[in-house]
Amino acid sequence: MKKEFIICLLSIIISSCYNSNIENRQKGNNAPIAIKPFSTPTIPNIIQDEPERIAYICKHFWDSLDTRDSTMLKNIDMFENYFSIYLTFIKEQTTKDATENIEIFLKKIDNSKEWIDAVLQLATKYLYHIESPFLNEELYIPFAEYMLRQKNLCIEDSILYNHRLEVALKNRPGSIANDFSFVTAKGKQTTLHNSIERCTLLFFNDPECENCKEAKSQLIGNDIIRQMTENGTLQPIMIYTEGDSEVWKQHKHDCPKGWISGFDAEENIRMRRIYELRAMPCIYLIDKDKKVILKDVNINTLITYLNSLGGV
Repeated sequence: MKKEFIICLLSIIISSCYNSNIENRQKGNNAPIAIKPFSTPTIPNIIQDEPERIAYICKHFWDSLDTRDSTMLKNIDMFENYFSIYLTFIKEQTTKDATENIEIFLKKIDNSKEWIDAVLQLATKYLYHIESPFLNEELYIPFAEYMLRQKNLCIEDSILYNHRLEVALKNRPGSIANDFSFVTAKGKQTTLHNSIERCTLLFFNDPECENCKEAKSQLIGNDIIRQMTENGTLQPIMIYTEGDSEVWKQHKHDCPKGWISGFDAEENIRMRRIYELRAMPCIYLIDKDKKVILKDVNINTLITYLNSLGGV
């Protein structure tokens, strides 16, 4: 499967390069943009293990990139194609290995402000923007840290990247999930940590938000979530964060048996930024030791992970 995955992606690279060159000739009339050749790495035949093949591509993907020549940046779509495919491979690695390879890439562009600006814009677009299908704050961290190490960084960019780094580092996978208090549908005052005894699905939502309604319907209707809730291996906790007591009263019982419905009456989660709710709904998966497994995750990724547990 991995072999097919790699072959498919390399085919896309070749195709995108070919199509971009055609577009350059068509758009440029009599003055086409001359793109300096860029070649993706050829995996040595001796490397047959698929994780090692992916590791080789990630480490050597940018070997032929000459950052002294910014011609490729004149056709940013071409570079963006390469960058998105690079991220597709990088996301197949562990966070540690991916971070090391990203740092190798960043070191390569270190002497060119033009390349730095282009790469950071794309990294933000793909890894940080909440609507990106590549969203991965963990992989955005090395890019933000790199930017903050730049000399003569303007105040605006310093504030911006410090904020983004703070967001990415908060409640990151592997860390203890930040605690907060809430009121249950039965009127009991409790906390997140006191409510975690097993793997916990934490669902921040607003019952009057259409996206939240759709997400809630998907979560409730999913077989693996229902199975794990019923057999006691998963605890869904639904938290209303907007502080409107009338909305809470109307919707506090709108969840299946086995779910905990909670209300942050004082809006501490949002106002004190205990969690960064960049878009609603916001979903976390937390283990029984209160450590974050998945942060601000989409439902498809959540279901894929839960299915990998086999429902137990």
